[in-house]
Amino acid sequence: MIHDTTIEQVYLAQRATDLRKSIDGLAAIVKEEFDLNPFSSSLFVFYNRSRDKVKILVWDHNGFWLYYHRLEKGTFNWPSEKDGIPLSVTRRQLRWLLDGLPLHQKQAHREFISKATVNGIRMHALDGAPEWVTDQKMQKAFLKWLNSYQKAALANEKFKGIHLDVELYEHEQYEEKPRDLLVRYQSMMITMRNQANTLNLEFGIDIPFWFYSVMYNNKYGKGNMAEWLCKHVECITIMAYRDTGAGTDGIIGISAAEMKLFHKYNVKGTIAVETGRLTEDYKFVTFYEEGKDHLYEQLNLVYEHYNAEPALYGIAIHHYNSWLAMP
Repeated sequence: MIHDTTIEQVYLAQRATDLRKSIDGLAAIVKEEFDLNPFSSSLFVFYNRSRDKVKILVWDHNGFWLYYHRLEKGTFNWPSEKDGIPLSVTRRQLRWLLDGLPLHQKQAHREFISKATVNGIRMHALDGAPEWVTDQKMQKAFLKWLNSYQKAALANEKFKGIHLDVELYEHEQYEEKPRDLLVRYQSMMITMRNQANTLNLEFGIDIPFWFYSVMYNNKYGKGNMAEWLCKHVECITIMAYRDTGAGTDGIIGISAAEMKLFHKYNVKGTIAVETGRLTEDYKFVTFYEEGKDHLYEQLNLVYEHYNAEPALYGIAIHHYNSWLAMP
Protein backbone atom coordinates (compact mmCIF):
# COMPACT_ATOMS: atom_id res chain seq x y z
CA MET A 1 0.00 0.00 0.00
CA ILE A 2 2.84 2.46 0.66
CA HIS A 3 3.84 2.25 -3.03
CA ASP A 4 0.25 2.13 -4.33
CA THR A 5 -0.28 4.62 -7.14
CA THR A 6 -3.78 5.44 -5.82
CA ILE A 7 -2.18 7.25 -2.86
CA GLU A 8 -3.04 10.91 -3.35
CA GLN A 9 -1.21 12.63 -0.49
CA VAL A 10 1.36 12.01 2.23
CA TYR A 11 0.91 13.91 5.49
CA LEU A 12 3.60 14.12 8.18
CA ALA A 13 2.69 14.84 11.78
CA GLN A 14 4.67 17.88 12.95
CA ARG A 15 4.45 17.01 16.63
CA ALA A 16 5.60 13.82 18.34
CA THR A 17 2.88 11.20 18.87
CA ASP A 18 2.46 8.56 21.53
CA LEU A 19 3.06 5.52 19.32
CA ARG A 20 1.36 3.24 21.81
CA LYS A 21 -1.71 4.40 19.93
CA SER A 22 -2.92 1.96 17.32
CA ILE A 23 -5.32 2.32 14.38
CA ASP A 24 -8.28 3.86 16.22
CA GLY A 25 -6.16 6.33 18.19
CA LEU A 26 -4.20 7.49 15.16
CA ALA A 27 -7.32 7.73 13.00
CA ALA A 28 -8.83 9.96 15.68
CA ILE A 29 -5.79 12.26 15.50
CA VAL A 30 -6.18 12.50 11.72
CA LYS A 31 -9.84 13.44 12.05
CA GLU A 32 -9.82 15.64 15.14
CA GLU A 33 -6.37 17.28 15.15
CA PHE A 34 -5.43 17.27 11.45
CA ASP A 35 -9.01 17.96 10.35
CA LEU A 36 -8.54 15.41 7.56
CA ASN A 37 -10.41 12.30 6.46
CA PRO A 38 -8.65 9.12 7.68
CA PHE A 39 -10.59 7.14 5.04
CA SER A 40 -9.06 9.11 2.15
CA SER A 41 -6.38 7.78 -0.20
CA SER A 42 -3.56 9.30 1.85
CA LEU A 43 -0.66 8.18 4.01
CA PHE A 44 -0.56 9.61 7.53
CA VAL A 45 2.90 9.42 9.11
CA PHE A 46 3.56 9.74 12.86
CA TYR A 47 6.81 9.75 14.83
CA ASN A 48 7.73 9.33 18.51
CA ARG A 49 9.51 11.86 20.71
CA SER A 50 12.86 10.08 20.32
CA ARG A 51 12.48 10.22 16.53
CA ASP A 52 13.55 6.60 16.09
CA LYS A 53 10.12 5.07 15.46
CA VAL A 54 7.45 5.74 12.84
CA LYS A 55 3.90 4.54 12.26
CA ILE A 56 2.11 5.00 8.94
CA LEU A 57 -1.67 4.76 8.71
CA VAL A 58 -3.47 4.25 5.39
CA TRP A 59 -6.98 3.19 4.44
CA ASP A 60 -7.43 0.35 1.95
CA HIS A 61 -10.83 -0.30 0.40
CA ASN A 62 -12.14 -2.40 3.31
CA GLY A 63 -9.83 -1.63 6.24
CA PHE A 64 -6.77 0.15 7.57
CA TRP A 65 -3.11 -0.78 7.14
CA LEU A 66 -0.76 0.23 9.94
CA TYR A 67 2.97 0.15 9.23
CA TYR A 68 5.58 0.33 11.99
CA HIS A 69 9.25 1.13 11.39
CA ARG A 70 11.93 1.23 14.09
CA LEU A 71 15.51 2.32 13.54
CA GLU A 72 18.21 0.09 14.97
CA LYS A 73 20.59 3.06 15.13
CA GLY A 74 20.26 6.83 14.74
CA THR A 75 17.17 9.00 14.35
CA PHE A 76 14.90 10.23 11.59
CA ASN A 77 15.71 13.64 10.18
CA TRP A 78 12.23 14.97 10.96
CA PRO A 79 11.26 18.58 10.20
CA SER A 80 11.34 20.95 13.16
CA GLU A 81 8.29 20.68 15.41
CA LYS A 82 5.64 23.28 14.68
CA ASP A 83 1.91 23.53 15.29
CA GLY A 84 -0.46 20.60 14.87
CA ILE A 85 -1.00 21.19 11.16
CA PRO A 86 0.38 18.20 9.23
CA LEU A 87 2.98 18.76 6.52
CA SER A 88 2.14 17.57 3.01
CA VAL A 89 5.10 15.90 1.23
CA THR A 90 5.69 13.73 -1.82
CA ARG A 91 6.22 9.99 -1.67
CA ARG A 92 9.80 10.51 -2.80
CA GLN A 93 10.34 12.85 0.17
CA LEU A 94 8.83 10.22 2.46
CA ARG A 95 11.35 7.68 1.17
CA TRP A 96 14.16 10.15 1.86
CA LEU A 97 12.86 10.68 5.38
CA LEU A 98 12.61 6.93 6.08
CA ASP A 99 16.18 6.56 4.79
CA GLY A 100 17.38 9.11 7.35
CA LEU A 101 17.71 12.04 4.94
CA PRO A 102 16.25 15.55 5.17
CA LEU A 103 13.11 16.30 3.17
CA HIS A 104 14.86 18.68 0.79
CA GLN A 105 17.59 17.08 -1.28
CA LYS A 106 18.43 19.61 -3.99
CA GLN A 107 22.17 19.05 -3.67
CA ALA A 108 22.42 15.74 -1.80
CA HIS A 109 22.75 13.48 -4.85
CA ARG A 110 25.30 15.73 -6.51
CA GLU A 111 27.52 16.06 -3.45
CA PHE A 112 27.35 12.36 -2.62
CA ILE A 113 28.01 11.18 -6.18
CA SER A 114 30.90 13.61 -6.67
CA LYS A 115 32.56 12.24 -3.52
CA ALA A 116 31.93 8.67 -4.69
CA THR A 117 33.42 9.46 -8.11
CA VAL A 118 36.62 10.75 -6.53
CA ASN A 119 36.91 7.43 -4.69
CA GLY A 120 36.34 5.34 -7.81
CA ILE A 121 32.77 4.34 -6.92
CA ARG A 122 30.22 4.13 -9.75
CA MET A 123 26.73 5.19 -8.63
CA HIS A 124 23.54 3.78 -10.15
CA ALA A 125 20.12 5.41 -9.76
CA LEU A 126 18.11 2.85 -7.79
CA ASP A 127 14.32 2.73 -7.68
CA GLY A 128 11.40 0.39 -8.22
CA ALA A 129 8.43 -1.34 -6.64
CA PRO A 130 6.21 -4.29 -7.61
CA GLU A 131 3.53 -1.84 -8.77
CA TRP A 132 5.83 -0.54 -11.50
CA VAL A 133 4.95 -3.62 -13.54
CA THR A 134 1.37 -2.43 -14.06
CA ASP A 135 1.83 1.31 -13.75
CA GLN A 136 3.79 3.02 -16.49
CA LYS A 137 3.28 6.38 -14.76
CA MET A 138 5.70 5.31 -12.03
CA GLN A 139 8.25 4.19 -14.62
CA LYS A 140 7.91 7.44 -16.56
CA ALA A 141 8.16 9.58 -13.41
CA PHE A 142 11.48 7.93 -12.52
CA LEU A 143 12.85 8.33 -16.05
CA LYS A 144 11.71 11.96 -16.19
CA TRP A 145 13.48 12.70 -12.91
CA LEU A 146 16.63 10.86 -14.01
CA ASN A 147 16.77 12.64 -17.38
CA SER A 148 16.35 15.98 -15.66
CA TYR A 149 19.02 15.20 -13.08
CA GLN A 150 21.57 13.98 -15.63
CA LYS A 151 21.12 17.11 -17.77
CA ALA A 152 21.67 19.43 -14.80
CA ALA A 153 24.55 17.54 -13.14
CA LEU A 154 28.24 18.06 -13.81
CA ALA A 155 30.26 15.16 -15.23
CA ASN A 156 31.49 13.98 -11.81
CA GLU A 157 27.95 14.28 -10.35
CA LYS A 158 26.19 12.06 -12.88
CA PHE A 159 24.88 8.56 -12.30
CA LYS A 160 26.71 5.82 -14.18
CA GLY A 161 23.78 3.45 -14.40
CA ILE A 162 20.14 2.57 -13.75
CA HIS A 163 19.34 -0.13 -11.21
CA LEU A 164 15.83 -1.53 -10.76
CA ASP A 165 14.54 -3.37 -7.71
CA VAL A 166 11.15 -4.54 -9.00
CA GLU A 167 10.10 -7.73 -7.24
CA LEU A 168 7.43 -8.88 -9.66
CA TYR A 169 6.31 -11.78 -7.49
CA GLU A 170 5.34 -9.37 -4.68
CA HIS A 171 2.69 -7.74 -6.88
CA GLU A 172 -0.83 -8.29 -5.53
CA GLN A 173 -1.95 -9.76 -8.88
CA TYR A 174 0.98 -12.15 -9.37
CA GLU A 175 -0.75 -15.29 -8.11
CA GLU A 176 -3.82 -14.48 -10.18
CA LYS A 177 -2.21 -13.27 -13.42
CA PRO A 178 1.41 -14.46 -13.58
CA ARG A 179 1.55 -14.75 -17.38
CA ASP A 180 0.22 -11.23 -17.91
CA LEU A 181 2.59 -9.74 -15.34
CA LEU A 182 5.58 -11.54 -16.84
CA VAL A 183 4.90 -9.94 -20.22
CA ARG A 184 4.54 -6.52 -18.59
CA TYR A 185 7.75 -7.09 -16.63
CA GLN A 186 9.65 -8.01 -19.78
CA SER A 187 8.26 -4.99 -21.62
CA MET A 188 9.37 -2.75 -18.77
CA MET A 189 12.86 -4.23 -18.89
CA ILE A 190 13.15 -3.52 -22.61
CA THR A 191 11.94 0.05 -22.08
CA MET A 192 14.49 0.60 -19.31
CA ARG A 193 17.24 -1.04 -21.36
CA ASN A 194 16.54 1.33 -24.24
CA GLN A 195 16.46 4.36 -21.93
CA ALA A 196 19.76 3.32 -20.37
CA ASN A 197 21.27 3.07 -23.86
CA THR A 198 19.95 6.52 -24.76
CA LEU A 199 21.52 8.01 -21.64
CA ASN A 200 24.72 5.99 -22.10
CA LEU A 201 24.20 4.28 -18.74
CA GLU A 202 24.74 0.76 -17.48
CA PHE A 203 21.58 -1.17 -16.69
CA GLY A 204 21.22 -3.41 -13.63
CA ILE A 205 18.49 -5.22 -11.72
CA ASP A 206 17.91 -7.45 -8.69
CA ILE A 207 16.48 -10.95 -9.05
CA PRO A 208 15.78 -13.80 -6.61
CA PHE A 209 18.06 -16.83 -6.88
CA TRP A 210 15.14 -19.01 -8.03
CA PHE A 211 14.27 -16.91 -11.11
CA TYR A 212 15.82 -19.53 -13.41
CA SER A 213 12.83 -21.76 -12.50
CA VAL A 214 10.24 -19.17 -13.62
CA MET A 215 9.18 -20.03 -17.16
CA TYR A 216 7.67 -17.74 -19.79
CA ASN A 217 5.93 -18.49 -23.11
CA ASN A 218 4.69 -15.33 -24.78
CA LYS A 219 5.48 -12.78 -27.49
CA TYR A 220 9.07 -12.64 -26.25
CA GLY A 221 9.57 -16.35 -26.92
CA LYS A 222 9.84 -19.08 -24.32
CA GLY A 223 12.33 -20.17 -21.72
CA ASN A 224 13.31 -19.24 -18.16
CA MET A 225 13.28 -15.66 -16.92
CA ALA A 226 16.84 -15.62 -15.61
CA GLU A 227 18.26 -16.51 -19.02
CA TRP A 228 16.00 -14.02 -20.82
CA LEU A 229 17.15 -11.26 -18.48
CA CYS A 230 20.79 -12.15 -19.09
CA LYS A 231 20.21 -11.31 -22.76
CA HIS A 232 18.90 -7.82 -21.96
CA VAL A 233 20.60 -6.69 -18.74
CA GLU A 234 24.33 -6.18 -18.21
CA CYS A 235 24.46 -6.08 -14.37
CA ILE A 236 22.39 -8.51 -12.29
CA THR A 237 22.36 -8.92 -8.52
CA ILE A 238 21.22 -12.29 -7.16
CA MET A 239 19.33 -12.08 -3.89
CA ALA A 240 21.04 -15.17 -2.46
CA TYR A 241 19.60 -14.73 1.00
CA ARG A 242 20.97 -17.46 3.28
CA ASP A 243 23.06 -17.32 6.47
CA THR A 244 25.63 -19.92 5.41
CA GLY A 245 28.02 -19.94 2.46
CA ALA A 246 28.54 -23.63 1.72
CA GLY A 247 26.10 -26.44 0.93
CA THR A 248 23.43 -26.91 -1.71
CA ASP A 249 21.12 -24.55 0.18
CA GLY A 250 23.88 -22.11 1.10
CA ILE A 251 24.78 -18.94 -0.77
CA ILE A 252 27.16 -20.74 -3.13
CA GLY A 253 24.65 -23.46 -3.96
CA ILE A 254 21.63 -21.27 -4.62
CA SER A 255 23.70 -18.86 -6.74
CA ALA A 256 25.16 -21.55 -8.98
CA ALA A 257 22.50 -21.63 -11.74
CA GLU A 258 22.54 -17.86 -12.28
CA MET A 259 26.33 -17.65 -12.09
CA LYS A 260 26.56 -20.13 -14.96
CA LEU A 261 24.18 -17.98 -16.99
CA PHE A 262 26.15 -14.83 -16.14
CA HIS A 263 29.29 -16.53 -17.43
CA LYS A 264 27.54 -17.63 -20.62
CA TYR A 265 26.12 -14.19 -21.44
CA ASN A 266 28.97 -12.05 -20.05
CA VAL A 267 26.78 -10.48 -17.35
CA LYS A 268 28.35 -8.65 -14.41
CA GLY A 269 26.99 -10.69 -11.50
CA THR A 270 26.74 -9.59 -7.89
CA ILE A 271 25.79 -11.91 -5.02
CA ALA A 272 23.71 -10.21 -2.32
CA VAL A 273 23.05 -11.27 1.28
CA GLU A 274 20.59 -10.08 3.94
CA THR A 275 21.42 -8.58 7.34
CA GLY A 276 18.05 -7.19 8.42
CA ARG A 277 15.93 -8.49 11.29
CA LEU A 278 13.32 -10.99 10.08
CA THR A 279 10.68 -13.15 11.74
CA GLU A 280 11.52 -16.45 13.43
CA ASP A 281 10.48 -18.46 10.35
CA TYR A 282 13.01 -16.63 8.17
CA LYS A 283 16.08 -16.50 10.40
CA PHE A 284 17.93 -18.78 7.96
CA VAL A 285 17.64 -16.01 5.36
CA THR A 286 19.55 -13.33 7.29
CA PHE A 287 22.85 -12.88 9.12
CA TYR A 288 21.18 -10.62 11.67
CA GLU A 289 21.46 -13.05 14.59
CA GLU A 290 24.95 -14.37 13.78
CA GLY A 291 26.83 -11.06 13.71
CA LYS A 292 29.57 -9.58 11.54
CA ASP A 293 32.28 -12.17 12.24
CA HIS A 294 30.10 -14.99 10.95
CA LEU A 295 28.95 -12.83 8.03
CA TYR A 296 32.50 -12.09 6.90
CA GLU A 297 33.56 -15.70 7.40
CA GLN A 298 30.78 -16.95 5.13
CA LEU A 299 31.33 -14.23 2.54
CA ASN A 300 34.99 -15.22 2.39
CA LEU A 301 33.88 -18.74 1.50
CA VAL A 302 31.69 -17.35 -1.27
CA TYR A 303 34.48 -15.14 -2.58
CA GLU A 304 37.03 -17.95 -2.54
CA HIS A 305 34.61 -20.22 -4.41
CA TYR A 306 33.83 -17.71 -7.17
CA ASN A 307 37.06 -15.71 -7.19
CA ALA A 308 38.26 -17.26 -10.45
CA GLU A 309 34.85 -16.74 -12.09
CA PRO A 310 35.01 -13.66 -14.37
CA ALA A 311 31.24 -13.19 -14.05
CA LEU A 312 31.56 -12.31 -10.35
CA TYR A 313 31.41 -8.53 -10.20
CA GLY A 314 31.07 -8.19 -6.44
CA ILE A 315 29.19 -8.92 -3.21
CA ALA A 316 26.33 -6.75 -1.94
CA ILE A 317 24.88 -6.41 1.56
CA HIS A 318 21.26 -5.56 2.27
CA HIS A 319 20.98 -3.27 3.88
CA TYR A 320 23.43 -0.59 5.00
CA ASN A 321 21.87 0.39 8.34
CA SER A 322 21.30 -3.15 9.62
CA TRP A 323 24.82 -4.13 8.53
CA LEU A 324 26.36 -1.28 10.53
CA ALA A 325 24.22 -2.13 13.56
CA MET A 326 25.34 -5.78 13.64
CA PRO A 327 27.46 -6.77 16.66
